[in-house]
Amino acid sequence: MIRILNKYLFSFEIVMRISLIIILLISALFNVSALTEEEYIHTRDSLQQAYKYSRNIHQVDALFNLIDFIAPYEVYKCDSLITEELELAKSLNYPMGLAGTYQNLGSLFYYKNEMSKSLQYYFLALEIYEENNLHSRAGSCYVGLATVFYFTGNFDKMHFYLMKAIDKYQCDYNHKELAFTYFLIGFYYNTVNIKPIKAKYYHNKALKIGKEVNLAPLYITGFYSSLSVACKNNLQLDSAIYYLNKATGFLTDRNDDEILHKMINWADLGNLYLLKEKYDSAIFFYNKSIELANKFTYLFILPRCYTGIAEIHLKNSKKQEAMLYYHKAFEVLEDINSSGMFYSYGSKKYASDWLLDAWPGFTKLFTTKAKKFWAKKQLQIICYKLSQTYKQDGEYLQALQYYELYHIYSDSLNKIEKTRELINLEMNYQSEIKNKQIDNLSQENEIKTYQIRQSRNLIFGLIGLIALGIALIFSFTRQNNLKKEQERTSLQQRLFRTQMNPHFIFNSLSSIQHLVVNEDPEKASIYLAKFSTLVRSVLYSSNKDSISIDDELKTIESYLALQKIRYNNKFEYKIDIDPQIDTESLTIPPMLAQPFIENAIEHGIKHKKEKGNIDIRFLLINGSIHLEVEDDGVGRTKAQDLEKELKKDHQSMATDITRERLRILNKKLKEKINFSITDLKDNQGNPKGTKVSIILPINVL
Repeated sequence: MIRILNKYLFSFEIVMRISLIIILLISALFNVSALTEEEYIHTRDSLQQAYKYSRNIHQVDALFNLIDFIAPYEVYKCDSLITEELELAKSLNYPMGLAGTYQNLGSLFYYKNEMSKSLQYYFLALEIYEENNLHSRAGSCYVGLATVFYFTGNFDKMHFYLMKAIDKYQCDYNHKELAFTYFLIGFYYNTVNIKPIKAKYYHNKALKIGKEVNLAPLYITGFYSSLSVACKNNLQLDSAIYYLNKATGFLTDRNDDEILHKMINWADLGNLYLLKEKYDSAIFFYNKSIELANKFTYLFILPRCYTGIAEIHLKNSKKQEAMLYYHKAFEVLEDINSSGMFYSYGSKKYASDWLLDAWPGFTKLFTTKAKKFWAKKQLQIICYKLSQTYKQDGEYLQALQYYELYHIYSDSLNKIEKTRELINLEMNYQSEIKNKQIDNLSQENEIKTYQIRQSRNLIFGLIGLIALGIALIFSFTRQNNLKKEQERTSLQQRLFRTQMNPHFIFNSLSSIQHLVVNEDPEKASIYLAKFSTLVRSVLYSSNKDSISIDDELKTIESYLALQKIRYNNKFEYKIDIDPQIDTESLTIPPMLAQPFIENAIEHGIKHKKEKGNIDIRFLLINGSIHLEVEDDGVGRTKAQDLEKELKKDHQSMATDITRERLRILNKKLKEKINFSITDLKDNQGNPKGTKVSIILPINVL
């Protein structure tokens, strides 16, 4: 349990850490790192004057700029202004003004935590921006959508819309926004879909652009800090320390934002040295961060430093000192949970905290509710550690007290997560509908152009003939497509039934239940995750014509791991990938290998007395992908004989379904997919297994 909680807390710490970097980057990008309340009021008044003395469409644009600026700070004061902006844009028949109004409404509802409405208005703005090729404006809407989906937990959609934003910013050569969006994609790979190599790739792209266009030093600092996180995720601790020192080298004490960033970097250096087991260095940087945090009464960084020092004392068998620092962390977290403030007693309110509470985008992590949520997450693990430590010392009353607190925080967090899941379901539904509308926008424009051209042909009396031709073509195409779709659907259903065999599902869940009953929760958690991954992969790929080799590999690995438990380690398996194959970009038809892997297990390995082996290979030979499934089972002939002895009427559904799938696929392919099954024999001619080979041209679909 403690290992699982530590892992979750580590991931959550990274999210909070990088989110702070994002705040500082935004402040640097918009030149407001030293923004005070007085400066905010001055800027707001200037924008109000510009709006007051503008006319016509210029007044609509001025209203857009005013609302865009004040919305994060005074969201409910924008309601009357947004109504005026909408009415003025409509009266002037100004599409760009209307789109700006919708974009502002998307932001307003986001700040009001009405995510569903935020989504609707962002999509309305996008339709107009896309139709008029306003790429940068469309890019900002895509970033807004990514933000909404991030805070409702739909991380796949977050990534999808960030990539859309990249395309738009590249069209306009908008380097600043491009750098920031690359950074956000790196954030995704650092915190959500943790892939350190990809995170480093995107952060380096952001860094390269940032240096080329001379972005502010604080911006470059943030990029280096995030590179450090990526290296830490990849267990490259020396590199992580190098990049963090590079980041810190850009910081001075010129303003409070840089001081804030410096104390966070010192705490992170403490974490890195703790992982390297260089405890003296870790405590040195923790104390530097604590000293600066206490000076500025900044609470956020203290719990991480205190718990880090506590862990060092535990490793050195200094339990009393460790307990002292755990209690210090507990007290600070209770203050944050009670007040919803990162500065004690509200005595400090620097530009960073002003932005944390208000600025667009990912800063929503730092609203009062979000700060309390973060505090509860850390209190949950601190209470569990205190409970376990007191229990080891025989102080059962205090152990029970903190264990009860641990459950209180756990229940509170579970309620929050359930609410978030319900919101996300609604968001997914709306997103699918609107996204299809936007993707089809260009096609609709082509259809309109075609209809206009056809109407002109009425003059020449050809409309009847053209209409008849179109009707015949449409009817033939529709019938042909329906037939193909029926064949494809039938095959998918049959293939789905072979992959999600009820006996396999039941036995897999029984195996996981067995691990739980035998009090092996860590293994149970691992295999439950693999079962979940397999089900999600099958559901995802069942309605796809093609998927990446990387996705196919995940499905194969999850399936083999579960079958290995089911058959009590009856077999070993090995998956070999040719290093020349780009598994993320190359695609293949889904679920090609799994039916044959099932055959290898059920009819080859199962009947073998000794332990069996299954080899899956993806090879790149002469410009084609060779997929091979090889086992050392009893062979097809003996398996059939044994099945007859056991009075089982077995039919090889895998072979029939695969042949039918390949027949349909090869109809539309220039380079055909080849398929063969080879019965393997030893030197004496005895069966020693089966090999299935499928040869596919690169990116067959």
